[in-house]
Amino acid sequence: MNTEASSRSFKSITGPHHSADLTVYLVHGPDRCDPSQFETLAEALSRKVVVVHETGSVGRLEIENLSPDKDLLVVAGEIVKGGRQDRTLGVDLVVPAGSRLPIPAYCVERQRWAQRRGEDVSRFSGSDSMLTKEALMQAKLGKSQSGVWSSISKSHGHLSKYLEGDVASPVSPSSYQLMMEHPRMRARVLEVKDHFSKLISGYPDAVGFVFLTNGRISTADVFASNQLARTYFDKHLEAALVDAAYQAKDARQVETTDGEQHPDQIAAWLEAATAGELIERQHIAPRIRLEVRRAAGHRATYFGSSDDQLGVFLHENWMSC
Repeated sequence: MNTEASSRSFKSITGPHHSADLTVYLVHGPDRCDPSQFETLAEALSRKVVVVHETGSVGRLEIENLSPDKDLLVVAGEIVKGGRQDRTLGVDLVVPAGSRLPIPAYCVERQRWAQRRGEDVSRFSGSDSMLTKEALMQAKLGKSQSGVWSSISKSHGHLSKYLEGDVASPVSPSSYQLMMEHPRMRARVLEVKDHFSKLISGYPDAVGFVFLTNGRISTADVFASNQLARTYFDKHLEAALVDAAYQAKDARQVETTDGEQHPDQIAAWLEAATAGELIERQHIAPRIRLEVRRAAGHRATYFGSSDDQLGVFLHENWMSC
């Protein structure tokens, strides 16, 4: 068994690719794992080969992988809908085939602790959204439930202004997931997805993506395979749209060209964070080793999740700060 992950280097970065609200760069590199080995949380929930169990504790859920042959990859910030309240998952995790593991979680629906409509109160039905950057930083680095709530509340206000109408759901006004399902939000998401629909699928060596909002680097994610990157692109795109609304000066003014970056500048920013001061290194599950670094001078934080069994980084995440 390998105990250290292989190089995190990537070949190149290409872009920019623009929409009205976002700028996207693609990160290119080789596959570092067999893409057929893993299934993502959204895929597994849709095929009913995973159960995310409600435990009755706000800060802890359990994930059971029912697949006989595929490991499950969970990415920090993924939101699960249902249970006693919607949650976001706090860490990257691999749940091996036929196993059940606990995972830290944070509430993203502050005012509910009971069954909602016809949902199953004991488990979660889907995972279609990803937490925004500001809230995700509160979960991953600050480990703060109050920080997550505060960030979501701010996102609701900025997004309502951006979309020129309240996006809270009358069913559960505090639910981040239901906010993302609001018709105004869905229309904007579909518009941007259509613009980028063939972007990452057109590059078989694209293993990650970088989002800029208002001309500034916001987040970057690199995965161990092109297939994983393609699968997670839409979730991260939606979260980046909320981040764009968060940073917009008003509902009609979004800067998209100021400070446009050259790909070499993007690469330098990623590399600086990866080589930054070590903040945390620990095993967070039997297979996953988490590494957190910060490059204060570049205002960047790096999170790397390596798989001890495969000896590769399955997911790397960079966030501006």
